[in-house]
Amino acid sequence: MKQKFLLFAFTLISTMLFSQSVPTALQEWTTTDGTQTFYHRIVTKTDAFGNIYLAGATINSTDGSTDILIAKYNSAGYQLWIHQIAGTAPGTDFGAGLVVTDSYAYLTGAICNNTVTLETDAITMKLAASTGSVVWSATYTGVTGGYDAGKHVVLDGSGDVYITVGSYNSSFHA
Repeated sequence: MKQKFLLFAFTLISTMLFSQSVPTALQEWTTTDGTQTFYHRIVTKTDAFGNIYLAGATINSTDGSTDILIAKYNSAGYQLWIHQIAGTAPGTDFGAGLVVTDSYAYLTGAICNNTVTLETDAITMKLAASTGSVVWSATYTGVTGGYDAGKHVVLDGSGDVYITVGSYNSSFHA
C-alpha cells in the first residue's frame, strides 16, 4: 500500500511540476475603420480610461506619398476619431513617438515641407484627446536642412515637452 501511495504521489507531483500549460490569447475586438488603403502603425499607446491611440503613416491617395495618420479607439474598439496630416510637399510624412494624457496626445515624427528636395522636418503636435484637433504644432529643421524626424516624445512633471530628433544631411562629410 505504501508503495502505491508513493507511486501515486510521485506521479502527481511530477505531473504538476512538468506539465506545461498553453497560454491562451483571446481577441476582444478588431476593426478595419478608416478609408486609408494602407496604414503602417508605428506606435500604440493607451490612456488611463483604456482608450487606444495609434499613430504612423498612410498612403496619400492624391500623390502616392505618405501622410501622418493618428486615430483613437475606445476600449471596445469603436473609433472615436481619426486624422490624416500632410506636409506642404508630397513626400514622406509619418508619426513615430506618442505620449497620451487624460486631456492631450503629443505626437512627433516627420513632415515634408520642401517641394524641391522633399527633405523632411521634425514635427511635434499637441492634439486634444477628446477630438484629435491640433492645439499646436512646431517643426524643427536641422542646422542645414536635410532629413529630420522626431523619434520619441516625453513630458516632464511640469508638462514640458521633450523630443529626440534624428537629423541627416547628405552634404555633410566628416
